[in-house]
Amino acid sequence: MQKIRGEWMLVDKCLGLGLVNRFNVNEVYKCLIHWGTGTVNLELWSEERPVSKQSPLMISHEYEVNRDALKKVCKWRQILDFFPFVKTCKPIL
Repeated sequence: MQKIRGEWMLVDKCLGLGLVNRFNVNEVYKCLIHWGTGTVNLELWSEERPVSKQSPLMISHEYEVNRDALKKVCKWRQILDFFPFVKTCKPIL
């Protein structure tokens, strides 16, 4: 398992938009992604432990729509090309 860095991003190459999810690495044990026809889920999981009023579970995170996603993707290109849900568009002539 790779070390969690506190940020990940989904990119729509057609629109050049990215959905960035930032989170507190001290609260997250693992990150999972699920995709299907027209849907994508970014999941943040804590370590498995008992939860109660005295010991609540909390994961702090935020989302951002990034309009410059393709500029950031260049360094992540090999990773993103692995995922089939990342679209590639041909220009309309």
